[in-house]
Amino acid sequence: MSLFAWLKRRPRPEGTETSGAVDVRVRGAEAYGVGGDVVGSAVGPHSTVTYIQQLVQRFEVTGDGRAPLTPREVVEAIGAYAAQVRQRYGRLDLEVLIPSDVGDGHPAVRLREVFVPPLLRADPPPPELPPELRKRLLLSGDLPADEELPPGVRREALERLRQAYLDRPPVPLLDVVTDPKCGRLVLLGDPGAGKSTLGRYLALGLTSGTPPAELARLAGWLPVVVELRKYAEPRWRERTFEDFLDHLHRMESMSVPSEVLRRCLTDGRVLVVFDGLDEIFDPAVRDEVSRRIAGFAGRYGGARIIVTSRVIGYRGAVLDGAGFGHHMIQDLTREQIGEFARRWYGTVCGGDPAECERLSGRITAAVAHSRPVRELAGNPLLLTILAIIGRRQELPRDRQGVYDHAVRVLTARWDQEAKLLKPTAETEVLRHLDDEDRRELLRLLARRMQDGEGGIAGNRIHGTELEEVFKEYLREIWGLPLPKATVAAREMKRQFEERNFILSRFGGEVYGFVHRAFLEYLAAIDIAQRYAAREWTEDELIDQVFVRRAEDPNWHEVLLLLVGLLERQISVGVAGRAVDALLERDARSPRWMPGLLVLAVRALAEVRRIAVLDRQSRVAVDRLVHYLERYGSTGDVAELAAVRPALATFPEHWRGRGHLLRWFHVRGQFRRGSRPMAAAPLACELYDAPELPTALARHAPAPPVRSAALHLLAERRPGDPGVRDLLAERAATDPDTLVRATCLELLAERGADLPETQALVRKAAVEDPDPRAREAALGMLARHWSSAPKTLALVRRALSQDEDDAVRGAALEVLTDHWSQDPETTATCHDLAVRDSSALVRVTALRFLAPELTDALWERAAADPDVGVRRTVLHHQADQDPPSPRARRMVRRLAVEDEDWTLRYTALQLLVEHWAEDEDTCAFLRSRAVADAHVVVRDGALTFLTLHWPDDERMAALLRSRAVDDEDEDVRARAMQLLVQLRAKDTGTRELVRDRLVHDRHWYVQHVALGLLVQHWPDHPDTAALLWEVAATTDAATRDEALRHLVEQRMKPQATHRLVHELAADDATVGGTRQTALQLLAAHWADQPGTHLLVRAVCADEDFGAVPFALTLLTRHWPDDPGTRPTVLDRAVHDARAEVRAAALDLLGEHWPAAPDLPELYRDRALHDPDPGIRTTALQHYAWEVTTDEAAVFVGGRLSGDVAAEVRIAAARILAFAWPGHPDTLRLLTVRTDSDQSEDVREEAARMLAAAEDLAPLQDKLP
Repeated sequence: MSLFAWLKRRPRPEGTETSGAVDVRVRGAEAYGVGGDVVGSAVGPHSTVTYIQQLVQRFEVTGDGRAPLTPREVVEAIGAYAAQVRQRYGRLDLEVLIPSDVGDGHPAVRLREVFVPPLLRADPPPPELPPELRKRLLLSGDLPADEELPPGVRREALERLRQAYLDRPPVPLLDVVTDPKCGRLVLLGDPGAGKSTLGRYLALGLTSGTPPAELARLAGWLPVVVELRKYAEPRWRERTFEDFLDHLHRMESMSVPSEVLRRCLTDGRVLVVFDGLDEIFDPAVRDEVSRRIAGFAGRYGGARIIVTSRVIGYRGAVLDGAGFGHHMIQDLTREQIGEFARRWYGTVCGGDPAECERLSGRITAAVAHSRPVRELAGNPLLLTILAIIGRRQELPRDRQGVYDHAVRVLTARWDQEAKLLKPTAETEVLRHLDDEDRRELLRLLARRMQDGEGGIAGNRIHGTELEEVFKEYLREIWGLPLPKATVAAREMKRQFEERNFILSRFGGEVYGFVHRAFLEYLAAIDIAQRYAAREWTEDELIDQVFVRRAEDPNWHEVLLLLVGLLERQISVGVAGRAVDALLERDARSPRWMPGLLVLAVRALAEVRRIAVLDRQSRVAVDRLVHYLERYGSTGDVAELAAVRPALATFPEHWRGRGHLLRWFHVRGQFRRGSRPMAAAPLACELYDAPELPTALARHAPAPPVRSAALHLLAERRPGDPGVRDLLAERAATDPDTLVRATCLELLAERGADLPETQALVRKAAVEDPDPRAREAALGMLARHWSSAPKTLALVRRALSQDEDDAVRGAALEVLTDHWSQDPETTATCHDLAVRDSSALVRVTALRFLAPELTDALWERAAADPDVGVRRTVLHHQADQDPPSPRARRMVRRLAVEDEDWTLRYTALQLLVEHWAEDEDTCAFLRSRAVADAHVVVRDGALTFLTLHWPDDERMAALLRSRAVDDEDEDVRARAMQLLVQLRAKDTGTRELVRDRLVHDRHWYVQHVALGLLVQHWPDHPDTAALLWEVAATTDAATRDEALRHLVEQRMKPQATHRLVHELAADDATVGGTRQTALQLLAAHWADQPGTHLLVRAVCADEDFGAVPFALTLLTRHWPDDPGTRPTVLDRAVHDARAEVRAAALDLLGEHWPAAPDLPELYRDRALHDPDPGIRTTALQHYAWEVTTDEAAVFVGGRLSGDVAAEVRIAAARILAFAWPGHPDTLRLLTVRTDSDQSEDVREEAARMLAAAEDLAPLQDKLP
């Protein structure tokens, strides 16, 4: 309710008369009210104006002799104030934020339509931290390693800060602002955090006809905004806030008449926002204004007061003493960023919901996948810039424009123009520095930081060194004398920190960029400018920047930005050479580590004229496919996630798009194991239209592919009814449990308000045949519909009636999580904890009841037949604060008596965590290190003893004894390692290790002993002799390790080379050792002619079992040798062993994918190789490379003619997903469905027939 409405609803004092109606009209485009003009017309005993008349009659004449206001004048003044608030604050002032190339083309945006209130955190702790460390603490609670801490930041301070964050969880801003208990607030925040915007939002909301729901508790309150930068002008130094507000009313209509203001202040119905305490630069004046605010709050105790300020420079003693609470405005969360994007584009896109969805999705995807963009987007000012630029440009690829404009806005235009701040006397010397000068200062600073301590990763520089950078520029470019340059440099440092929000002080005199993204962007700008100025040749740029920095993750963002800058500002050819350098580094890196390949693909995505880099695109996709083929089940697939946003930015006709999707359609989605799970999300990023993902969602054989397609459709088209129908269909009919659960979750996340969604989930929770699906559905019901009338009853039904223990356990967990305060929940858990037949249910019940269970019940649970229940008891007893003697006795008893070794191990672990100070704990562990029956428990006991009692005089004797006498080789080896760790310098330690190497009966102990000797005593005269002695033994595992140490330690290099060569050449050498010798030769003596010849000869050795390994060495170390490819080609065709032919075929595709004879080789192998697996692989590769109708006919021939069901199934899938519209496809699939002799083929052909029928109309869209 607005003030106007409040006045209307106030009861008229008894005994008053109304002489007649008063008609008041306030005109103007932004008039207060609905529809432009506002008419307040009322008659009768309780009219609005009647109350206003009575209110005004009680006003006294003002001190300057002015007469009391009439009711008409009061209403007109309030209306004029509301209209002025809407005119001044209603629209966002975007002029200083819009890049010049956008001009006037950006639509107007109203504040109330896009305002997303952030979260607050009470009583912010004082330490200054780099924002990235602060966010890390907030998001994960992890403390960084000591080497990651900037100078001046102490671990103890971080620990206190983390605890402060844990103790003060974030709370919604408007909940705090409207809380009756929070009448006096100081809101602190970074520049651009939305402090001034909040004041304007409150003023708009409370002067509107209907305040927003979140401001309902302040309905009827009068909002007043005091911009302190104006109040700090000299003419107001001796005047009160009341005088200032009266001036605003009379001159700008930005307040109400002083009589109305005084009466409302006295009644306690005014919200006063003192905005921008930090914008008073003189500390003495700032302190004086703080005291005046405290006095104002004291005079009007019922008024609600908010003060806003930046954190830097704020001194809170005065306001703290006046009863003001302090809160810190937090960065926007990902959910809030998404909400802002939807609101923003919903406004600027008018009535085009599809375009709004597309653009807001672009922002949220960039935030999800790009660390630098995510870093900026938490700040509302920078998020607004992202939204403005994201309307016309692709993010994150075009983030350079965002960084550039953000730096320009922050360093020059925003604070001066938006805030209308005037330069101080100290800044007068800098008034001639323009935007480019300031950017140049920051660029030079970025150069100094990238070359300094910590480099790009450190993002830090000492204040003295920072000033030196600025001073040098001011002296060399502007010719300032040293004294003036020193003052100006210091002032520039202060401005960049306090006003421009570019630099941050991390503690002491250590500074860094407030967002690492700014450092990375400016470092890239610096390198590009230095290259343009010919400080480097092209070769030097590639070698000294890209090659040198490629394997440092901290440099990756700089390199990516640099590729884009080189292509735009210099030459696409230079950018192409940079990508080539990354691909070459990737070729030399371990194949199971895709980091450099990921970087190369991301670098390609930075290039706009991508058609010029067709060759690099083909190479990158071939490498990506090879990685997915070979390591898609075992490699670091998570690292490939960084490729996804890059793939999504490539244009429709990018060479790599069709190449990658073609592989996925004919081979990638059909691979065994978890490979489709790795490949599907990457491929799905390349689909622009929904038709192909829809077909995949229905017909892809692999469940991970169907799930990925459904995720893609739900994310890109959240409001599409067709997608919703598809999700509902697959939720009910998909044969895979996880796909059905995925559909339900996607529906619940995006359509929880639809009755049919809840009905689907309820049905799944009861009727789905798979318990995993029922379990997932129960969780969804609780998360999304916990307040629905049927949910609790359904959960209880599942707990009591479901036949699966896992579902019943999940039901109980849901019950205790969401209905913990229900007395029936507690009673149910009491009954289930001791009587239920399911151990999972008993464990869940015990955990819920833990605080109130009696000792007798805990003792009973400790004897439970299930180890999970006993482990729950163990942890609960040990984790009591403080631990009790009874708990200690129980833990020790279980450590000895429990039949499960994992529980005994856990008991020892808890014993040392909670009772390490007890006198007999050490002795107890020593006994378990000898007496426990299980190797892991004995091993663990020795480890715990070493960690907690390293100085105990009995430790060395115990470890020596266990290293020799324990019956298990793992314990003996572990005891030896711990002994060396504690007593490497003791007399006898080396002798014991040497003795174990020579005399222990197990190779693993010998292996460990050998490594310890080389690591700790490499220079001992006996070490080399021992290595030679071991290398001559027949024990392959130990001998291989000795060979590696001899080579890596460069002991007798010539003799070592001869020995390794002899072992590699001798076909009598044990296979594993010969393989090791070949690897060492190729890695360390590849330039020796004999090495290359030997490896080639081994590749043709029909008796050597590791020919695939030898072929890999040959292609990796000598790929360009004229004899390498013919050797591999010969093995692919003529070797008698299928595994050799398969490996050779794979290597040909990896190293020579563009060879013109490769498709014909694949065709030949698909016809003639005797192994069906190789024929299948060759057929798929042939269909990947050749897209003609002739190829379709050939694949159809294999569907009809191959004798192996495996090949016929592969052919059916290829036809359905590559040539569904070919005239023969449906006929051939129908024949196989009806008449193939294999049931597996008939079933798969039927599925592929359905797929082909759906895909045939999309033939032209297929890759």
